[in-house]
Amino acid sequence: MRVWRRSSLGNLLIAHAVFVALFTSAFPTIADDSLAMEPLPAARVLTLNDSVHYALEHNPQLIALREQHGIAAAGVVIAKTYPFNPIYQGIYQEAHGPNGTVTNSFPQQHQVTLEIELFHQRAYRQQEAFAALSRTDWEIAAQELGFAINAIRAFDAVLYRERKLAVAQEFLRLNQQGADQVKQLMERGSLKSGDLIVSRAEVSDVQSQVIVNQTAVTSARRDYYRALGIVDSPAQPEGTLERLSPIKETAFWLQAANDLRPDLCARMAAVREAEAAIRLQKSNRFGNPSVGPIYATNESQVTFVGAQVQVPIPILNCHDGEIRQAQSQDIQARLTVRQTEVEIWQDVTLAVANVAEAQQAVENYRQDILPSLRKGLDDTELLFQQGQGGVDVLRVLDVRRKLLKAEDGYLDALLAYTSAIADLAQAVGDPSVAMGQYHSSDSTPDPHPVSSADTILKQP
Repeated sequence: MRVWRRSSLGNLLIAHAVFVALFTSAFPTIADDSLAMEPLPAARVLTLNDSVHYALEHNPQLIALREQHGIAAAGVVIAKTYPFNPIYQGIYQEAHGPNGTVTNSFPQQHQVTLEIELFHQRAYRQQEAFAALSRTDWEIAAQELGFAINAIRAFDAVLYRERKLAVAQEFLRLNQQGADQVKQLMERGSLKSGDLIVSRAEVSDVQSQVIVNQTAVTSARRDYYRALGIVDSPAQPEGTLERLSPIKETAFWLQAANDLRPDLCARMAAVREAEAAIRLQKSNRFGNPSVGPIYATNESQVTFVGAQVQVPIPILNCHDGEIRQAQSQDIQARLTVRQTEVEIWQDVTLAVANVAEAQQAVENYRQDILPSLRKGLDDTELLFQQGQGGVDVLRVLDVRRKLLKAEDGYLDALLAYTSAIADLAQAVGDPSVAMGQYHSSDSTPDPHPVSSADTILKQP
């Protein structure tokens, strides 16, 4: 089973390098003052890129997760340090005996021993520590990818809720104008009082939708602040849900995911870590000898100088259990790599299909449903103002209600489209996909359809 792979996807790798550089530039240390949260200026406007940058730099949960790098780096220091200290042993005695037999009443023995690693344990230990550090960094990158995607989703949710509120407010204004017109026509005797009751009921219904949307906007903003780690200062997301489609083949995204997915790289590093653990356990199976000098004097003032060697005899314990355990962990790590590769294939193929389906739904609203309903509303209002037979206030309100529902459906389709792109970005391992930065050179964004609420819905 392969442990590492590379490809020649130049543009994607450059984008990924920029993304990783952003991550590493945001790594705090224990003594870094950046651990303190930096409040935003009052009412700061944040674009999509600003939101992602702020989330990666200031989200407190992500800052805490990055400290795993320091823990793993300390493991490398431990692996580079020789694990054994010299052991000194001294024996001090007082000697007594018949006269003339004891010339030294204080015999002594001194010895110093040091356990020596003869089977490259230190090298294997360092290999395991470096692999663990690599795995930890890739796991942190996977967490950063998740936080970036969450920030994008939260950003889109606020725009979605604000635009739904704007649509409802615009239709409330139109219905109030319609109710005022019905009242004037009723006073002239052209309409009956029942028509006024119906028009006012329609106004009340849209008012209830405005209240619901206002509550949804507040909730979406709260989730947005939480995703970014914003404290003490409000922020206004600025952007649009209409984004360029990432026009690439499924095979392109699969290759990109195999190169860029940080969780796959983390699992590959875990394989290298498990391999080093096997080598370390096998080298430890025979034990380590302890050697050192020895010096002693006896009661007759005879001096002894020599060396001491202690060698373990691997008979009762050959570390077979530890070796088999390390081998099982290695197999598990390799199977996890395979599992991740399967998940990548499933995630990417499903995400590409969802993007195409969601894009088609958006196009249906843009090119067919909304233009048809707008034309129908304009024609119905014109006939109603001209007093044409068969067109009353109920028909106008019904067409207007259908257009409001279609506007909501269009926003739902836009949110589903941006969510599908975010799913693709997470499947590939590159958040720039969700920002509309991957598209063919000749592709241009579709124009926003002319809406009855354009004066409110117009995006900067």
